[in-house]
Amino acid sequence: SLVGTASSGSCREIGCGGHDETCWCVASCWSFNDCCQDFAAVCPEEPASVQLAEVNFLVTTDLHSWIEGRRHQPHLDANLAHVASVLEHLRHRSRAQRRDVFFFDNGDVNDGTGLSASAADHVEYLAPVRRTTCST
Repeated sequence: SLVGTASSGSCREIGCGGHDETCWCVASCWSFNDCCQDFAAVCPEEPASVQLAEVNFLVTTDLHSWIEGRRHQPHLDANLAHVASVLEHLRHRSRAQRRDVFFFDNGDVNDGTGLSASAADHVEYLAPVRRTTCST
């Protein structure tokens, strides 16, 4: 089962978006195998719908290269791969609809990470990720 077997709580009791000491009622629980037993039935996810305007901006700030996400904060558990995925989906959708999408990251991609301190030039390990997420 995709739902964590250790969980004994109930999203019906906890509420969607919450958690107790045994399980979680948030979408990221699937990744960590700690969903409450009734999560899928009580908290069904609706697919996100994005309406593109003629010109669209995707702006990120203070990512600090979230390579591994924020496991201790499930409501913020996204990583740089998620940003790249969102950007790629927006690019495909915008091309199909003949709309413009601009991506801006306004800083702190290198500073404050283990990767930035590991390379002599501070960007050796992050540069390939940036090239992938920022190339057209």
